[in-house]
Amino acid sequence: MEILAADESAMASMLTEAVALPVPAVARQVETESDRQAAPAMDELVERIPVGVRDLLDELFRARFVRVSRVPAALLKPR
Repeated sequence: MEILAADESAMASMLTEAVALPVPAVARQVETESDRQAAPAMDELVERIPVGVRDLLDELFRARFVRVSRVPAALLKPR
């Protein structure tokens, strides 16, 4: 029964700490004049990204063909 008492006291202290944590305020949406303006062109946004970052993104997330090779037909047929 001592184990249960320890678990209950640990739970009680955890709940006490949780109640003491600050609760974030709910953000409300405020429409500003900039929200009503048209979005910039995609090319303009891409130009804002530094060249090194764009190159790294291309390397990480785009498929590149590095070679072409012929595959024997026997490997393509189901067994």
